[in-house]
Amino acid sequence: MQSRQALDAPHKYTLQAFNMVYGVHCWPRVATWFAPHVFSVWWLRKRMLEDVPPMTDIEFLDTRADVRRPPLVLDAAWHFTSTGAPRELQRKLTTWGHANMFLESSHPGSLDLRRLERCQRFCLEARGAGMRGTPAPRCADRAAAAPAAPGGRGGGGGGDPRRDRRLPGVLLNEATLRRATLPEYLLAHRAEHPSLFRYLGASPLANSVTSPLT
Repeated sequence: MQSRQALDAPHKYTLQAFNMVYGVHCWPRVATWFAPHVFSVWWLRKRMLEDVPPMTDIEFLDTRADVRRPPLVLDAAWHFTSTGAPRELQRKLTTWGHANMFLESSHPGSLDLRRLERCQRFCLEARGAGMRGTPAPRCADRAAAAPAAPGGRGGGGGGDPRRDRRLPGVLLNEATLRRATLPEYLLAHRAEHPSLFRYLGASPLANSVTSPLT
């Protein structure tokens, strides 16, 4: 992508990614996340250094927002999010972009470390649902949780906003890890990325916390 391209060549490719929430044990089965982008370096340099006026920050963000514009590269990437220890997840959920969805005043219990550990371990949606003041889901039991909604992250809770909601896909363990399509590099360097493999030994029916919270 760094060589000068013909004027009719695409300046950007959008990659379809597997959205890996919490770690490799939460396998989504299908790639549904259109967000990673590959830009032409020549195009970026031209727009930012040669054009008059140069491309603004807002214009650049607009190019990233157009996520379904061809050309698309299917099954091309992995997006890992909300990984690591529960305290690391808690820190993420109190930062800009997430804090408004995990306010204790809106959904009591949202930032409880033991709850977040269960959400991660059992591949359950951590976000609260329903009106302000509705307690966050307990993330207690994957087997009894509402199924994932088609095309979405978590299910609708079967009408009860306090009900646990599964993330799309399946929960894997060491024996079933081969079902997932993962980067060969990641599998070959697994020891360097322990946070991504943290919960492979999880049981989908267990309710107790058996791993450190930090």
